[in-house]
Parts: sequence; structure tokens; C-alpha cells
Amino acid sequence: MDVLLHEINFNFVEELKKKIGLDYNRLSRMSIVEEGAVKMAFELYGMLAGNVSPMTGENVKPAYGGEEEAFLRKVVTPIYNVIAKEAARSKKGRSKHSQWRNYDDLNEYFWSADCFRLGWPMRADADFFCLPSENSFFDKSNVSIEY
Repeated sequence: MDVLLHEINFNFVEELKKKIGLDYNRLSRMSIVEEGAVKMAFELYGMLAGNVSPMTGENVKPAYGGEEEAFLRKVVTPIYNVIAKEAARSKKGRSKHSQWRNYDDLNEYFWSADCFRLGWPMRADADFFCLPSENSFFDKSNVSIEY
């Protein structure tokens, strides 16, 4: 059964790669990324297939919850709040780039293996969601450095 499940997941991920054009070969070299991608791909499959498990035939709830507007409240809103706070820290572009994370920094984060530290469903206590103190600067890896 485990071999069959792995084969189903692998085949689904391969098809998903073709359909949405992910550079999956680069990402799959990292086992943590592959594992996370398989979980998210399986959940995406559930949403696209009407939330029905191909193994059991039962409805599958998303990892972030099945209640009304759960994706908006638990995924989109926390990311939006980080972006809004960083935009405020920019002081309309007058702050030094090292004092806030701009669009490019956030975009690079979501294309890096570090993004998978957020977990799935996302952990609200992840470093990404914590704003540093006013005396902090960011290095290129988005790690805050106190001065």
C-alpha cells in the first residue's frame, strides 16, 4: 500500500509540474522541499478533485481548516499583514533597504527552501511572521541582526 501511495503521489506531482510549470527538479534535490511539496500537491489535488480522497473516497478537509474563509484568514491574511507592516517600516521608501523587507526580499523567501520552515499549515509563530525591533537590520537571508 505504501509503495502504491508513493507512486500515486509521485505521478500526481509529475503531472502537477507539467501543468503549472514549476522548476521542480531544482527544488526536489532537497528532501524537505520534496516532502513539503508532496503534501501541498496532495492537498491541491484534493481541492481540484472536489475534496475527495482517491484512497478512501471521503471528503478531505484542507490542512488549514474547512470552515468559511479559512484560506483567506489563515494563509492570505497573515502574509498580507507581514507585507503591510514591512511597507510601513519602509517609511514610504525613505528607510534604508537593510531596515525592512521589500517585495524582492519576500519573493526570494517564498522561492527558497526557508519557506518550508513555515510548515503546512503555516505556523503563526514562524520567524517570517515576527517583526524585528526598530534597531534591527536584515542580511540577505532575511535573518534579523540586532545593533
